Amino acid sequence: MGYRGTLLAVLPFSLFYAIPFLFDLHPPGLLTKLAGLSLVFLPLTFSWAIVRYRLMDTDLIFKRGVAYTLATALLLGAYFGIIALISVMVHNVMPQAVRTWAW
Repeated sequence: MGYRGTLLAVLPFSLFYAIPFLFDLHPPGLLTKLAGLSLVFLPLTFSWAIVRYRLMDTDLIFKRGVAYTLATALLLGAYFGIIALISVMVHNVMPQAVRTWAW
């Protein structure tokens, strides 16, 4: 049931607001306002799922989300750090190869 409420919220917004906005179309104002109003169903759907499936252990869910976020941030930081270290090493070995493109 949760996916149906999400679709009920996101589909009208996507079809009648986001896509016309991306293609610079101008649908009727009432239609876009109703599409924006459909987003009210999204938090209601999540609230219903929490109550229905007894997902009240939000502390565990929050801790797990923070752990995943920190792990992702550390991996991205290590990746960009390695890239920066390699670029510094290349710059020290070949200083003439710093800018090979024209701005």
